[in-house]
Amino acid sequence: MVYRELLCSDGKLSQLGLSKTLKISISTVSNALAPLVGMGAVSLARFGFSLLDRRKILLYWASQRSLAKDIVYKTRCPQGAAYIEKHLPASAIYTAYSGYKLATGSVPSDYSSVYFYLPEGGLDELKRRFPPLDGEPNLFALAMDSRLAKLSKAGVAPLPQIYVDLWNLRDWYAAEFLKEAEKVVSHTHA
Repeated sequence: MVYRELLCSDGKLSQLGLSKTLKISISTVSNALAPLVGMGAVSLARFGFSLLDRRKILLYWASQRSLAKDIVYKTRCPQGAAYIEKHLPASAIYTAYSGYKLATGSVPSDYSSVYFYLPEGGLDELKRRFPPLDGEPNLFALAMDSRLAKLSKAGVAPLPQIYVDLWNLRDWYAAEFLKEAEKVVSHTHA
């Protein structure tokens, strides 16, 4: 959450401000910033800190992220990705392939898996729409924190979150999306 907040910010941040916004302890914020300070991506000052290298922050976050641990439900939908995208609950927030497509209007490659964040309490409705089926899963619901919902626009996760989620996927087409996402994220702040 700290890294996402850094990358979605305008750069005017303080440890206390992050602590209050994210509802976490200052020591947690400080521990998250320590490696970024060590690599020169963040500079601490008396009343806050500055972001020096957003790309380093993004790559560090991507290397630390474990998308698999956030999966709360996965199943097979034989109708495919387009069907899944049309029938997800309105509260879903798209990430990875679908999120990139919706955020940029670009589809660097065909894809067959749909990843999205689902708010707490949305699992029953999702299972009614997409019951458990055997076979290779192509629908992946991820646990959503409340701050992600606030940073998302029109049901799409912020670009840094999409990039980090793509980084963690093993599908052959993830590399194509990641190449394009790198260009887009490098030229935006959120």
